[in-house]
Amino acid sequence: LNTALDLYKGTLIFVSHDREFVSSLATRIIEISARGVSDYHGTYEEFLRDQMAEALVPL
Repeated sequence: LNTALDLYKGTLIFVSHDREFVSSLATRIIEISARGVSDYHGTYEEFLRDQMAEALVPL
């Protein structure tokens, strides 16, 4: 499945709890949370890193 989706040249929207699957394909993350919708351009690993950095910033 990953190979077929990786070869697909169009836009793909998917929802998954499988972090490995998301990491292998995602180049943009749209997060919907209680704070609203955030649009992140980058890999899943970059998204997680930036989320962790934001959590460490004192309010």
